[in-house]
Amino acid sequence: MKKLLFVLILMLIFQSCQNTSKDYSTDVPEKLNINIETEVYDIETINRNYEIKLSTDSLFHGMIHKMMIRNDTIYILDTQKAPGLYLYDEMGRLLNVYDKIGQGVGEFVNVIDFQIDDGFIYLLDSHQANILKLNRDCQYLSTINGVKNANSFAMGSVDDIWYDMGNYIMDDSAKLICMSSQGKSSVLNVPSHIENITISPLNTLIKINDEIHYLPALENVIYECKDNVATKKYFLDFGNLWPSESFWVESKKEHPLMIFRKLSESGYVYELNFQENLDVIHLNFKCGTDSYWYFYDKRNMKQKLLKGMTGLRPCCIYNE
Repeated sequence: MKKLLFVLILMLIFQSCQNTSKDYSTDVPEKLNINIETEVYDIETINRNYEIKLSTDSLFHGMIHKMMIRNDTIYILDTQKAPGLYLYDEMGRLLNVYDKIGQGVGEFVNVIDFQIDDGFIYLLDSHQANILKLNRDCQYLSTINGVKNANSFAMGSVDDIWYDMGNYIMDDSAKLICMSSQGKSSVLNVPSHIENITISPLNTLIKINDEIHYLPALENVIYECKDNVATKKYFLDFGNLWPSESFWVESKKEHPLMIFRKLSESGYVYELNFQENLDVIHLNFKCGTDSYWYFYDKRNMKQKLLKGMTGLRPCCIYNE
């Protein structure tokens, strides 16, 4: 009887996995309890034993939008003052630059994101709807056609490419798009209460080995993206500190700076951003006037919340 019950359960699980419906209300993600009213560690007491001092060549950086460290090479994407991808060694010495601005072959107009995959570098040009493929020496190889006005992207494990479109509705209401050999799929739509409110995290799509995780703008859920489907992976539980749907509806016509002020004055969580590797999920956010860093160890399910260091934004996870 137990064996029969086990087989039935497996059949039900298999059946649910075949369901490609875009209604994810029945997903049961792992809940991460982020309660700032419990014990919070002062971030000043944390031993910071790894520090990178960039050379004077790097002082022109105006906006470090994204950063990665691979095999002791530091990759920094500047999207504002000197747009381009900059490579440094572990001593902070400049190794290489890709800053070819223009509309010709191998050039970009608005580089907004990058990814390193299988030894290649991929740069997203959101204006020209292109992804530039480079080798590890920053030499241009080819161009991949993509979608226009994407905020970020992630290369899948087969031929799929995932694009975060943010909350601004243009041709359709798609928030998450998957491009593959089968064509374009709208995977998630923008929830109606945050339509056209475009405050976005700096990191929305992160690839961890063969998994792609997605934190949508103004939502407290991390999805796993696979096979043209986004499934809820983690629910970020901030309790009553997370803005309600009515808050966003009432704020739709306001300037983003005014929305930031309202979020702070109301004591809500805002400027939520995430990093992740094989072992750790890291969130950084503000609540009121305070800044917080949250760590979740996926190996032992332990979590820690740090408070302080206002104005500092973690750019990447390096080793532990």
